[in-house]
Amino acid sequence: MASRSARAQSYGGVADHYDRARPAYPVEAVSWLLGPRGLDVVEVGAGTGKLTAVLRSAGHRLVAAVEPLAQLRAKLGAALPEVPVVSGRAEEPLPDRCADAVVVGQAFNWFDAEAAVEEAARVLRARGVLGLLWNFREDSQAWMRELTAIAGQDVLREGWNEELAATPPVASIERRDFRLEHHVDRDRLLGLVSSWSYVATLDDAERRRVLARVEDLWDGHPGLAGAQEAVLAYRTEAYRVLLGHD
Repeated sequence: MASRSARAQSYGGVADHYDRARPAYPVEAVSWLLGPRGLDVVEVGAGTGKLTAVLRSAGHRLVAAVEPLAQLRAKLGAALPEVPVVSGRAEEPLPDRCADAVVVGQAFNWFDAEAAVEEAARVLRARGVLGLLWNFREDSQAWMRELTAIAGQDVLREGWNEELAATPPVASIERRDFRLEHHVDRDRLLGLVSSWSYVATLDDAERRRVLARVEDLWDGHPGLAGAQEAVLAYRTEAYRVLLGHD
């Protein structure tokens, strides 16, 4: 398997697939994390703007969308030109006390958690929140289980949240799960699989073999054969992290 760093960097090479085929996030999850009042928000690891668009539609003001990969920043800037996009990482500085919330979608697992939390605590105003979200496919149908067998599935490292809870200045962590449905056709499913880091970092021959098996799955599985569209069921895990301030 490719290194953690190589996998994190791989998204730049599949920016088109990522932008076109990845799911967004449930607005209910954003509402639970941040509440109904419009906030000043920093989004870190913003990618192509999947979560950014939901934050904007919920009425929040983006202080900055922070993204280290130029190819993803370009997609975000084209889709949401009104949002300030900053080249940077979770562990790099923004102005002190500039935001009511720092949010991260599908990316906190790539960060140096201790350094990222310290930065969030400095950037956040009093009573600010660090919001973390991940979308995970639920293998609720036979064809989805077969897709996972073909192409894999990321999971959070066991015990990561206990380690985060023990990291100063974390005061508390609360979790809630939400449902998300993501509609795909054959081409979009192939793009989605291509955007997964554990597929994007395969050598060319192995990646072609994986995608060919996904094509065969769509064309031949009883649950998909002849379908114009399918629905991928996701579980969105949302974590509301409160940080103590000096």
